[in-house]
Amino acid sequence: RRREDFYVDGKPPQLIRNEFGGSAGGPVLLPKIYDGRNKTFWFFAYEGYRNIAPTTKAFHVPTAAMRQGDFSGLRDAQGRLYTIYDPLTTDTTTWARQPFSHGGRLNVIDPARMSPLSKYLYEVTPMPTHPEVNPLASENYFGTVPNTSRQWTITTRFDHRFTDTDQVYGRYSQGDYYTFADFYSLPTLDEVGSTKKTYAPNKNLALSYTKTFSPTFFNELTASVSRENWWTGTGEPGVFYADKLGLPNPMNVPGWPGIYNTGFSTLYYETENTQATDFTYVIVDNNATKIVGRHELQFGFHFRHDQLDTLAEQQHNQGNHNFASMATALYDPNTSRTNPLATEFTGHDAANMFLGIMNYSNQFVRNYFYMRGREYALYLQDNFRATPRLTLNLGLRWEYWPAFREKNNLLTTFDPERRAIVLGQDLETMYRLGATTPSIVNRLQSLGTDFVTWQEAGYPESLTQTTKRNFGPRVGFAYRAGDGAKSFVVRGGYRIAYFPIPLRPWTARMRMNAPLTARFRTSLTDPALTPDGIRNYGMRAVPDVIAGVNSRDVVTLENAASLTRGSVFASYFEKNQPDPRVQDWNFTLEKEITRNTVARAAYVGNRGSHLEQFLRYNENTPDYIWFTTTGQPLPTGEYSGVARRPYDNQVYGTVEEYRKTGWSNYHGMQLELERRYSKGVGFQLFYVLGNALVAGGQGYSSVVMAPNQFLPGAVPTDYDERNRLLNYQRDATIPKHRLRWNWIVDLPFGKGQRFGRNAGRALDLLIGGWQIAGMGHVRSNYFSIPANFAYYPTGEPIETYGYKYPIQDCRSGACRPGYLWWNSYIPEHQINSVDAQGRPNGVMGVPANYKPAAAPLIPWGTTELPPNAPPGTNIKQFWDTNTVWVPLNDGTPQRTAYNDNLHPWRQQYFPSVRQWGLDASVFKTFTITEQVRLRLNADFFNVLNNPGNPNSISANGILNTYTSGKSARELQLTLRLTW
Repeated sequence: RRREDFYVDGKPPQLIRNEFGGSAGGPVLLPKIYDGRNKTFWFFAYEGYRNIAPTTKAFHVPTAAMRQGDFSGLRDAQGRLYTIYDPLTTDTTTWARQPFSHGGRLNVIDPARMSPLSKYLYEVTPMPTHPEVNPLASENYFGTVPNTSRQWTITTRFDHRFTDTDQVYGRYSQGDYYTFADFYSLPTLDEVGSTKKTYAPNKNLALSYTKTFSPTFFNELTASVSRENWWTGTGEPGVFYADKLGLPNPMNVPGWPGIYNTGFSTLYYETENTQATDFTYVIVDNNATKIVGRHELQFGFHFRHDQLDTLAEQQHNQGNHNFASMATALYDPNTSRTNPLATEFTGHDAANMFLGIMNYSNQFVRNYFYMRGREYALYLQDNFRATPRLTLNLGLRWEYWPAFREKNNLLTTFDPERRAIVLGQDLETMYRLGATTPSIVNRLQSLGTDFVTWQEAGYPESLTQTTKRNFGPRVGFAYRAGDGAKSFVVRGGYRIAYFPIPLRPWTARMRMNAPLTARFRTSLTDPALTPDGIRNYGMRAVPDVIAGVNSRDVVTLENAASLTRGSVFASYFEKNQPDPRVQDWNFTLEKEITRNTVARAAYVGNRGSHLEQFLRYNENTPDYIWFTTTGQPLPTGEYSGVARRPYDNQVYGTVEEYRKTGWSNYHGMQLELERRYSKGVGFQLFYVLGNALVAGGQGYSSVVMAPNQFLPGAVPTDYDERNRLLNYQRDATIPKHRLRWNWIVDLPFGKGQRFGRNAGRALDLLIGGWQIAGMGHVRSNYFSIPANFAYYPTGEPIETYGYKYPIQDCRSGACRPGYLWWNSYIPEHQINSVDAQGRPNGVMGVPANYKPAAAPLIPWGTTELPPNAPPGTNIKQFWDTNTVWVPLNDGTPQRTAYNDNLHPWRQQYFPSVRQWGLDASVFKTFTITEQVRLRLNADFFNVLNNPGNPNSISANGILNTYTSGKSARELQLTLRLTW
């Protein structure tokens, strides 16, 4: 927590809530104090809590009918029916199929054909709580999801003053931490799938020695060591869930497999990739102060050693499987047989799931990284009282973070000039330590992958190197102008600071590199893995593998042929890694406006540089751009996965370089009003107006793409210019406006107060001495337009309505409240529409002057065929899509979705919902004896029970308000006895 959130002139408001939602009543102290010559203080403290606070969320789940094979209600949000086709009726010559029919009803599958996997998943998936709602249109399940945490800490502390100039301090803490919660999707009823558990036992020891050499020279030496053993994952540790489900588990590892593409947008059976850390930190700091005349000199050093034994994400080694197999779709004969596509609105992943026809994938990942890291720093600062009115602060800090190293040097990187994987250790050692396998290496070499040692590539042994030239100056001043009531203070400062690469991005890069990882797959859609080398085989063939029946051995490590051209991944660090740098500055005016009340106004800003970004320069040219620029169909066969790649079209797939080319800028104004606690009242009020712009430092969201991802000439070929065009944008996570406040007030009840000033002892004990404290905030937010890039400008101006037009969205089968936030696209037939019985079935309350500023390229109701569409095309099948037909060199019209990766509205942000919150506490301390006290707290979180609107605005421009943006009011009662 920030100091200003809680404290008023050093006195904290009594409302404190820990980060995990539990009681913050604080520890019980059991002190022993020895006076006299020993001058020793010791205490022991225990604090613990358990918090069970399930939260309510909304999801899309299959209906009861769908779980029995009845997909007659499989309609999208526009009411269009998906027709599902039986893969067992496939004509292997024409690829024709018959639609599913059972009991004389279309779109119904015989329940006997349900796969064992689907049967289990349906059993552990909650039933809809709103069965009248179409799950393809809106959430039909509202319910609680688990959110449990518990924590305990034992602390003992020892202070001893040997002499008046020598004092030591020691503290030891030991604790444990556990959480269990939902993970991205709806948890299964057996609380395994889509859940996350975390265990984190820890131990800490801290020591300090303070030496006073003279009244003007003193020194503090501190040392600490801490140990944490942390584990997180899905399900119980050590359980082999893939084996229980009959799914492939070639690595023979425990854990829950990820299962995706169920046909319902928010329903998938997610897994938290198992991770673990055994971290030990050793930190030594020495800080000295010497006063010479008007100079206060501060100087010292910092050293830190990290032993970072980390089990990086075991990503999908237990399985990553999906139902996007196209097994129930119908081939469109108007598309090429070398690039076959499905007939629109045929097939659905929900039906594929029912049948158990899926794509399978298991990833080999290396085990523990035994990382080591260090930090070094030196500093010197002079706080110089130049005049009675002016104080100057002049300082310099040097910082150095050597590159991370691995105990066994089991690291890899990539040499783009040699197009080779650079090894930090020889292959035989890597085999012996389990970092890779001979089958992976042999297969990659057969594809043409080259392996070289770090010596051959001219790299340092750690594979990267950092700079030793991180010098950070600090300059500040404080000047008191005027005297008496006209006096005010001017403050200002500037500094340069540095920070290292965190461990997580480091291991995330290293664990993804070949040959430390390899994905073994079977796929019915990837042309590199289909029997005939043509995409969408599941749409054209009779399936021979059913999930849970004969899928156990469908993925094997011996079948290294599934490591195809284009599957070799290289995510590497640029050899020279400058440390990220930030420059901060501020200028503040401060004046006491009344007694005990101060006003401050400040300008603050910063500039970040050397922020992380990813340069990806070997991605496949997107389909639309490929067809448009080459006039050729998509490649097929063995090289289909690499033929469209610009850097290497023989072996490698994604090639990305972690580099420090990002930057950020922030400028803001801060206003503050503070009343120091006096006469029973204290408060702080803050207003911040800020603008933050950034390119980089946001992980995988900050990627610089190669020019082949765009139409020719659409983006600069120069890297820096392209980076600015594509990535420099507002940081929408930082509000433009933020107002915060906190307060503490003595209630005017009891003896000597306004009410009950003559109260007797018993009455005063009941009503006197109560205080109230609290904190609150208001912040602005942004939304980007369009919410997704499915719509393009119509020429109408963008209008943001905010709360002007309340609406009812009845498209899902239930009318749900909201607001028309801006004039995005709503299909014409769904504006204020009703069904044959006069019941609303559209978006009700849309104003008569509504004109959408955005729409798909083929909006609902289009009758004219788009350019190059084949004669006889049923244009209704393509309403509300961005489908285009690109003529190829042979005259064939190629159907594809339009996307030039350069939407005209990219990086555009508009004001969204303002969110606010208020927490408060009323409390009193009862003095039982001089040494025994009892405190009663009543803490109210979200005291006014404000639901808070969700901040997400749909692609249709609608803010739905049927869910809350905040949890309900929470009341917490605490009794604390101290003696």
